[in-house]
Amino acid sequence: MVLGLVARALRPLAVVGGAVALAVALFGARPAFAQRATTDGALARAREALQQAQRDGAVPVDVFVLLVSARPAFADTRASYPAAAAAVVVDVFGARQVRACDACMNPRLVEGPRGLRYDTGELTLTDVLALDAAARGSAPGARLGIWLDETPAGVALRVVDLGTGGLLLARHLEPGLSTLQRSARHVTVTEDIQRRLRGDSLTHVHWNLGLYPGQHVGLELLDQFGPERRELAGLSLTLLNPLAGVGGAYHHVFPEAWNVAIGAKVIVGIPGLVIETINDQTGSDADFTAFIGGPVTAMATAQLPIFDTNYAVFAFAGLHLPRFSPTVGVGVSLLNVHVLPILP
Repeated sequence: MVLGLVARALRPLAVVGGAVALAVALFGARPAFAQRATTDGALARAREALQQAQRDGAVPVDVFVLLVSARPAFADTRASYPAAAAAVVVDVFGARQVRACDACMNPRLVEGPRGLRYDTGELTLTDVLALDAAARGSAPGARLGIWLDETPAGVALRVVDLGTGGLLLARHLEPGLSTLQRSARHVTVTEDIQRRLRGDSLTHVHWNLGLYPGQHVGLELLDQFGPERRELAGLSLTLLNPLAGVGGAYHHVFPEAWNVAIGAKVIVGIPGLVIETINDQTGSDADFTAFIGGPVTAMATAQLPIFDTNYAVFAFAGLHLPRFSPTVGVGVSLLNVHVLPILP
């Protein structure tokens, strides 16, 4: 009877303990699961980087490849990561052209002038070539060596020409390529000047579609420049509000504020200019700005990109001069897309 009372008193503690154990099992496993998903996404980016390097000619296609290193970064991925990394290399180069250097990834017993040495350090290219020659038999020697190691944030990829020692590709890859995106926003003044002297340009095409309450439809042809490439400036053409307008546009991008672009336009409306000239000559005071806009329109704009897509929320506020007629509205911007974005 006493044991029954004790068991009944301890039953709530057992329930609580079971709940705590379940929570630990569920939430304690989340970091490993998230890290594995991070690694899988980074390997997908590594596959894309290798395929793009082949298309660009930076990495040869029909060559024998040696997977020198596929080191996991965590105990939980020790068994799965080397196979996943090898699968990426095989997908890109083909199974018949890829060899895995097991001896390269394990500690080695090396015979030296002072006897045997247990070596766990980094391999030199001479070591890699020697290990490949010892393992391949009569097969052709590998031309490329690939290091594809796991890191806490993704994977580190390195492709080396084993014949010359030249570094063909080196990237640290993450699922969202956030590091690459941050790096791409920065360029030195020297690089920018050299690019312009070569005649190269970083050109953007924006379609601005203001929808409500005021309408504004325009096309911008912009050049990207500046030490950190945050400036956009160029030609602005409008189809509506003002009608058949031509002018200039400028934007400054703020990466620290979700890449929002704040800018301005000054546009000359050809029909509005003609009508205003006729009014001056005839003494008329007819106002057609509600339909075609004024002779000159000054406009402030804002574009907020929608996540990582080529679309942005577009807002504008302007004045039709010389009558100071206001115009405001919101809509969407199509950033560097086709004229008909629904087509491939």
